[in-house]
Amino acid sequence: MWGQKDGAPGCALQPTVFWEPGQIVRDEYTIPIDPQTPPGAVPLLVGMYRLDTGERLPVRDPAGLPVGDAIPLAVVTIR
Repeated sequence: MWGQKDGAPGCALQPTVFWEPGQIVRDEYTIPIDPQTPPGAVPLLVGMYRLDTGERLPVRDPAGLPVGDAIPLAVVTIR
């Protein structure tokens, strides 16, 4: 892992307990990158975890089957 940013959803204004199914919650983050990161392509992943335990939440496919604990958003090029 070459960078990470944790934060409450919706700029800390929309806790997940208030989310409705299908609701879109927009959030923006600036992710600090370790200066020792080697140049090249790096996947950008997003995931969520339980605040009380730190346990990562599972990601499920449309059929409800678990596929890991993160969603790939993009590939970022480090220069």
